[in-house]
Amino acid sequence: MKTHRRELLRHAAAELFMMMTGIKFTHVPYKGNYLTDLMGGQVPLAFSPLSSMAEYVKDGRVHAVGVTTAARASILPDVPAIGESVPDYVAEGWHGLVAPKGTPVDVVAKLEAATRASVADPSLQSRMLPLGLEPAPMTTAEFGKFIADEIDKWAKVIKYANIKVN
Repeated sequence: MKTHRRELLRHAAAELFMMMTGIKFTHVPYKGNYLTDLMGGQVPLAFSPLSSMAEYVKDGRVHAVGVTTAARASILPDVPAIGESVPDYVAEGWHGLVAPKGTPVDVVAKLEAATRASVADPSLQSRMLPLGLEPAPMTTAEFGKFIADEIDKWAKVIKYANIKVN
């Protein structure tokens, strides 16, 4: 099945859910804005970014069944993580700071320290948390393992679902 890059994470999150549960539903690529059709009941289910859906959940325009993050999200604490019912299910977008191979160790250490300090800053957190963005600082080694694990997990999902990016 072909999918556009911008909807790849939503599609892959749904495929991971199907792979882990055995539940089957049909992925329908949406070129336009699916949100109107979701709120109107024409689309029965969507895997959507937390940051773009939280306000609609809070005001009751959509019902959140679960969040795809590893734990409940602070922005919607009453919505369970899917992993509470489907052990080990996690499908979340992430951002990280990387440097070219061969970057001096002291430079990497300075970048790591500066990153940790910035994400711990209350003024930055006060802007990130309302958007559903929860910092998860890691050491360089932890982040390297995380990336390797993510590549392995999503490669399995893409193969399972026969996803082709166009």
